[in-house]
Amino acid sequence: MRSARHKYEIGMRQLVTRPCYSWLEFATPAVIKSAFKLNLLSDFRQYVGRYFTHPKLKALMEFPVIFLGASPKNIPALYSLMNYGGYALGTWYPKGGFYELVRAMKTVAESAGARFRTGCNVEQILTRGGKVTGLRVNGGELLFDFVIGASDYQHTESLLEAPLRNYDDRYWAKKTFAPSCLIYYLGFKECIPRLRHHTLFF
Repeated sequence: MRSARHKYEIGMRQLVTRPCYSWLEFATPAVIKSAFKLNLLSDFRQYVGRYFTHPKLKALMEFPVIFLGASPKNIPALYSLMNYGGYALGTWYPKGGFYELVRAMKTVAESAGARFRTGCNVEQILTRGGKVTGLRVNGGELLFDFVIGASDYQHTESLLEAPLRNYDDRYWAKKTFAPSCLIYYLGFKECIPRLRHHTLFF
């Protein structure tokens, strides 16, 4: 836990706040000084094996990184910081379960003018001149000022015309899909003008 705490403190203060445009962003004095303690060159399974021999304890300590969508043998040991966050700092849940968080976000969005439409099949992302203009939903076309796709990346791209995709089917065929936790940290430099209609599809 002492080692995981060190990684957590470096990670939270020096790594997650970087925009990730270049590896040079991470070449800070604090990161360089702690390079060996961060265990950047060893995998998580080997790292856990240094401290534990019992298979159940190993499984317990490897569990947090399953949310990264890969096997512990393919995850850098740096991610032991997740063990400190989960086991030392604790895990918090909303009263009534996570669905209460969904309901609360929906309430806030509706109070700002959003409309929710459920049970809809988004069939295609419409574009014109390389710019997204709307969606084809249940056979009909709907136009929007902005479209934000929060579905799985591969699925979102499949709704675009082939020339506008970043990756083709051959690229995805070589990938192994796994359940994972997907987190968005979204910010705007400028306020988006209040639109007359906000529609969210689920």
